[in-house]
Amino acid sequence: MKMPVVTIVAGMTRDGLIGRGNSLPWEHHAQDMASFRSITAGKTVIMGRATFDSIGHPLPERKNIVLSRTHTGIAGCDVCASLPEALELAASYGQDVCIIGGASVYEQALPLADALYLSFIDGQYSGDTFFPEFDDHAFEITDQSRGNNYILATLKRKQT
Repeated sequence: MKMPVVTIVAGMTRDGLIGRGNSLPWEHHAQDMASFRSITAGKTVIMGRATFDSIGHPLPERKNIVLSRTHTGIAGCDVCASLPEALELAASYGQDVCIIGGASVYEQALPLADALYLSFIDGQYSGDTFFPEFDDHAFEITDQSRGNNYILATLKRKQT
């Protein structure tokens, strides 16, 4: 079975802040949400249980996989105990995969990621959860778009 293309999708501040108390540190950002929908629609999304809890429901137009060692059934979602198990299940769907959080899931997925879609939200926010550090030399910026207080950078893994 062919493994799916793995993409990480994350919104953050310039210093890597991604969360505050299991929610986004900023108010609803329309451009970021529109980009997120566009990037993830028709794909399989993999997220940690806390990320799922913060969203509160399965995302429409996507296969939803939630990582949890304690929950076995979440309505509208498949539940897997580990990222490798989730990727194997996602491969059976025949769709590309978007990793959508949280920090520990991002950290596990970074070595496997083919691409990163990173939204940078301008502004000063407080929070407690940060995107993990990664070897940015392993990726190259292939696209960048600017909006109102917002930049979306597309990074692809360099071929070795």
